[in-house]
Amino acid sequence: MEKREFLRFLAASPLLAARPGMAQDDLLYRTLASITDLDPGLPRELASVAGVYELEQVAQRVLPPAHFGYIYSGAGNGESKQANRDAFARYDIQPRRLQGIDSASLETEVFGEAWQSPLFLSPTNGHRAFHPLGEIASAQGASAAGVTQMLSSLTNTPVEEVNRVKSDKATWFQLYPTNDEAIRYELVQRAEAAGCPAIVVTVDDIGGRGSEISAAYYNSDPRDCTLCHQRQLGIPDFLQRKAMFQDYKDLPGFSIDANAMTFDDIARLREQVKGRLIVKGIMHPVDALECHLAGADGIVVSNHGGRVDSGGLGTFDALPGIVEAVQGRMLVMLDGGVRRGTDVFKALALGADAVGFGRPYLWGLAAYGAAGVQRSVELVENELRRAMIQAGVSRIADISGTQLLAD
Repeated sequence: MEKREFLRFLAASPLLAARPGMAQDDLLYRTLASITDLDPGLPRELASVAGVYELEQVAQRVLPPAHFGYIYSGAGNGESKQANRDAFARYDIQPRRLQGIDSASLETEVFGEAWQSPLFLSPTNGHRAFHPLGEIASAQGASAAGVTQMLSSLTNTPVEEVNRVKSDKATWFQLYPTNDEAIRYELVQRAEAAGCPAIVVTVDDIGGRGSEISAAYYNSDPRDCTLCHQRQLGIPDFLQRKAMFQDYKDLPGFSIDANAMTFDDIARLREQVKGRLIVKGIMHPVDALECHLAGADGIVVSNHGGRVDSGGLGTFDALPGIVEAVQGRMLVMLDGGVRRGTDVFKALALGADAVGFGRPYLWGLAAYGAAGVQRSVELVENELRRAMIQAGVSRIADISGTQLLAD
């Protein structure tokens, strides 16, 4: 049976009759991604997957076009998304020989806490579009891999449920700040009550989005994409699918964005947050310093994976100036375009304290569920170890800019 025929069979099957309180379209929305085992051409052993780009190939084969297009796309024609990759290519790691290094430890510290590696999972929207268990599977994969997960506030699964399945440590909660300050603080209190030790407020999703790439994928999908994609939904229906915003979906004028925010808002948020406060989406040295002055504990150098602006500045290009400006006064993390362990090495060498990725673990989630998320981390970590040995270093703390050559 062809994949499309099977999907139509799934949609019509009495086996998928909606449970009480569940709309049929919601059940379909949660089920479409669960077809990995139906394609005999897919790798049967996850250990045989050699790199994250192979996970991407599998994800493209098992996901409906619009769902894969959501992962793949960037703002405009993908200029900033491509810039993230191009930035890493402008630096090379210079090998050292005869250094007596036959193994490398990825252990590091973040806010005084021991991390097994400097990797983290960046926040990404609506995981049930990629696997029926959604963020539950992502959290299980993160725990198995021993890495910190930033949970998007656009999660399909409430933060309380996600943290209950985390066997190692609670997620960090990514906050879309909204245009309502009172709701902003309510979300913070809810996340902290669920055990989240850090609030990561995203400030780069401003000005609206436009993506020619995702539009093309939506238009090529024969399904009714109004079931789950924001482009076709009004705010109330879109937020109905987001566990953290259902109570606010009917408020007149409510938006998850906060285009009018200033650093004064960050300072007031600092007063509300009991744990760590990180500002995500910083791309300018002056803004990094302003975050420090507003009381933030750290920043994530990020352009939202190139999904919002198409200005063409890669996060890795922005990193050195920001590191120089903050002078170690706050934690500096980075995401955007990270695909390989060599990317992680380069970011650490130029001053990042931790490095995150989003698309690769979504590919793993779509293809193999929790085990795919775990495998995506393992692949990048294994390459990071190899890069360290090639460069003659055995500890994360020994990675420095002296090991890089600029093209």
